[in-house]
Amino acid sequence: MPPSRRAPRAMPPPPCNWRSAARGALRAVLAHYTHSNPADLAFTQSRWGKPALTTGELEFNLSHSDDLALLAVASAGCPVGIDIESLEQHRLDVATLFDLTCHDSEKAALLAISGDAQRHAFMALWTRKEAYLKALGLGLQADLHEVTFSQHAQIGCWGVDGQARRGNAPWQVRTLEMAGDMWAVYACRILA
Repeated sequence: MPPSRRAPRAMPPPPCNWRSAARGALRAVLAHYTHSNPADLAFTQSRWGKPALTTGELEFNLSHSDDLALLAVASAGCPVGIDIESLEQHRLDVATLFDLTCHDSEKAALLAISGDAQRHAFMALWTRKEAYLKALGLGLQADLHEVTFSQHAQIGCWGVDGQARRGNAPWQVRTLEMAGDMWAVYACRILA
């Protein structure tokens, strides 16, 4: 085919447009699941700012970091949260955040390691907490010290422990494999 007849290569939008591109993709995906026109979808927000469809048909959550966005969608009544973070973007001294964000047992475990291992462990913990709190619709309004997890190695996920656990239904918090220096976690309440 001559070059003049070829379609131009798809180029990613400039960084300033990633947020609007992610919102457009969110509308397209939700419209697909609700058999609606993307332009007809209406949104509302919870008290703490978590977006929701006014119809309540689905639960969803969107997260983005750098030029990557992730969307989690679940059935109505099954709260879901997702968080993605760039480890490269967070080159700060994570130890300065332990007192603000960690339960005493988490802080002790993090202080037992150092360097990149400590930074990676903290980011893993942080994304778990943020995904769970986003699922609840609380964001960072909750006391992060009360949000703790226990690992269920046999099924490859984390459970929610402590005072932060909401309701009797179990929660699943799972790390998603990502390329490069990205870390992502989703959290959802498991319906019986």
